[in-house]
Amino acid sequence: MAEQLLTQPMKQRGRPKRPPRAQGVHVLTLRVPEELLHRLDAYTARVQAAQPYLRLSRADVIRTLLDKGLSTAEG
Repeated sequence: MAEQLLTQPMKQRGRPKRPPRAQGVHVLTLRVPEELLHRLDAYTARVQAAQPYLRLSRADVIRTLLDKGLSTAEG
């Protein structure tokens, strides 16, 4: 009997690939006072403690806060 290999799509591993240009992702560099940076790190720690299975970077937290803040300001 001939064995048939089942081909399953491989899960993507490692760092995500750069998104397509259609999404329009840009890099933003900004200066943050040290006090605000400490507050940001404290907030990140609180979110991380509430959801330990989720890995968050400062950039992730800043994007989330910007999105929430802008949504609130627009609504």
